[in-house]
Amino acid sequence: MIYINSRHGKIVYISENQRDFPSHFMPPACSSGNKSDFNNISSSKMNHTSYDCRTDNIPLLSVKRNIRIYAIVFSLLFVLPLQASQLAEVALISRSDLDRLLRGGFDITCVSGGNMAEVVLHNETDVELLNETGLHYMITNRNIEAFLADRLGGRRDDMGGYRTYDEIVEEMASIHDDFPDIAGELVSIGETIEERDIWAFKISDHPEEDEDEPEILYSSLIHSREVITAEVLFNYIYYLVDNYGRDEAVTELVDTRQLWFILCNNPDGYVKNEEDHPDGGGMWRKNCRRNDDGDIIGVDLNRNFGYMWGYDNIGSSPDEGRDTYRGTGPFSEPESQAVREFVNDHNFGISMYFHSWGDLVLYPL
Repeated sequence: MIYINSRHGKIVYISENQRDFPSHFMPPACSSGNKSDFNNISSSKMNHTSYDCRTDNIPLLSVKRNIRIYAIVFSLLFVLPLQASQLAEVALISRSDLDRLLRGGFDITCVSGGNMAEVVLHNETDVELLNETGLHYMITNRNIEAFLADRLGGRRDDMGGYRTYDEIVEEMASIHDDFPDIAGELVSIGETIEERDIWAFKISDHPEEDEDEPEILYSSLIHSREVITAEVLFNYIYYLVDNYGRDEAVTELVDTRQLWFILCNNPDGYVKNEEDHPDGGGMWRKNCRRNDDGDIIGVDLNRNFGYMWGYDNIGSSPDEGRDTYRGTGPFSEPESQAVREFVNDHNFGISMYFHSWGDLVLYPL
């Protein structure tokens, strides 16, 4: 269940499936495998959760005599109700291992080098289901929300320095007020489950007119925890409005295109993170759909669109308890319905959705 890195004097928790842990995934102190492989796998964005065993000051045999005590303590910690999201690094031994994670509806944030996947464990059910897969994994962060909030703690305003939902809307409105010649008024394309508006606005040389020009749609925050995506679009927007009339390429783009922006596709989920984690770091990604008992289960809006909805259970889940839950049917959610109607009313040649995990550009073939 644990290993000791005697060189650095630390104990790090691994899963109960460690007995047959592959050598390339074991720490250098416990394996004769390639050390660089483990270093590559463990180079997570999150710091490993480790416990100082002070082996520099006591004999290793003394540490060994206490292993059982540590194991019991860690086991108790592991079965207690989760108070925060945890990050796990899962070893991918064969090609089928990733498929098992995808079919399980796990919240996979990254796949590195084809031999490791990062998975967010939000609750006890996630932990139990991961154990049932039989896959080898190690917990690298026991409180992701606190980790993310602490990175900016004490130096920023609410939301760890990121804008709240109201501040996003206010910023959109202020861009129109400051640059009315090229930035249009806010348009509500629809309402969420909790009756919040989904706002859009256009940048063009005649923003209040529907001209015969190519249209492009830029969207962010369909996953409400990906807070930086709105900031990326704001940065792009200000680049356009600040350089219009100064930069030839920017001026031509604004004069010959209609550029639409939806900065927050998922207001309810975003506000849930604000309320649950006001200092930032909230990990809720879905909307705020409730079940018949009134509990928030949420639907992953990015998996609720109609094209090939429910084609298989790889990458989306029919289980309402999973983070990739796709909903009861295509466009079952008012948020995705609003986007559908908005797109149908326009002729977008390109639609770009911004995310903050994976470092990927995905496009249709």
